[in-house]
Amino acid sequence: MMDKSCVFCSQATPLLENELALAFFDQSPVSPGHLLIIPKVHRQDYFDCSKEELAAINDLTR
Repeated sequence: MMDKSCVFCSQATPLLENELALAFFDQSPVSPGHLLIIPKVHRQDYFDCSKEELAAINDLTR
C-alpha cells in the first residue's frame, strides 16, 4: 500500500520483491550495499508482521 507520509513508500524502488515483501537500497545506507527489506503492508514494527510476511522477508534475505 502506498502512503505518501511513509518514509519507505516515498523512497522505495524495489530491487527485489515477492508477494508480501520488498527490498530496496536505503537512501542513507549504514554501509555500502545496505538494503532495507520490509513487508508490503504497513506494520508498526517487525514483531507485528505475520508468519507469512516474516517468511517472505526471509526469502528475500537469501
